[in-house]
Amino acid sequence: KEERRRERERMEREKERLLKRREEGRRSKLPVGFSFPLYIRKWEAFLAMRRIESEDEIPWLPEGLTVGALGVNLAEARAIVRGMILRWHPDKFSGILQGKEVVKGVDLNGILGRAKGTSMTLIGLMKEVKEREEKEEQT
Repeated sequence: KEERRRERERMEREKERLLKRREEGRRSKLPVGFSFPLYIRKWEAFLAMRRIESEDEIPWLPEGLTVGALGVNLAEARAIVRGMILRWHPDKFSGILQGKEVVKGVDLNGILGRAKGTSMTLIGLMKEVKEREEKEEQT
């Protein structure tokens, strides 16, 4: 009986470990080649642009971005996400666009809507950072 109980406990721990690993993998899937430093360089190049000819010129964050995918500790993740929230705030982003010539045919309202969605995603990421910090404090 004791041996069976230990085997069940070992199997349960292994199952939990695998589920946790699978969840972490699912949350960290990003487009191949995503690099936060490269993203920052693209953002800076976007700021320097005087003219927007296509929505594709905007350095949108990849879909599925997670705190874990940033590849940094929680303190660094907090700083990165906070900076991105400020960058993508609808009022701030709108001000950035006002300083640029937007070529006729580019959907400015669509861009502003997508920027707002990006801002909301980042707020969700900040919640994830806070939840992880609270979890760490409890352990």
